[in-house]
Amino acid sequence: RRSSWGGWRGEGPRRRRLREQAGERKRQSERGLEGMSLGAAHRTRVMNLYRQSLRLCMNVCIDRNLFSEEGQKIRDQFDAHKGETNVAAAQKLVEDGEAELLRWFHPDPYRFPYRPGGTKFQRNEAVPEQFLQNPYNH
Repeated sequence: RRSSWGGWRGEGPRRRRLREQAGERKRQSERGLEGMSLGAAHRTRVMNLYRQSLRLCMNVCIDRNLFSEEGQKIRDQFDAHKGETNVAAAQKLVEDGEAELLRWFHPDPYRFPYRPGGTKFQRNEAVPEQFLQNPYNH
């Protein structure tokens, strides 16, 4: 039953406002990049490309010193085009970077041993014999 101010009984103006805000947040999260401004969407895309590039570099260069050198080269490539103001050229640069990322994709990516997919993930040591014996049995 509706109350005199138009909301459902038991729902005050504050609760209605919170419900509407939650619905708006849900709609924004469903839209993903489409709901962002062009600049924010492009920034997110560039950051994801940079992060994926470093991860791919880690797959190829397991040695930390070599990874640091290659990571710096990747950073220099991104910094070279940092001030690009032409939207079409910036989008083209990102598309070229994503194509280059696919070209260098590693078929067997490096996984840290203790992380999911690693060789030691959830590996348990054998329980010592002293803990397997029941102390109450004589």
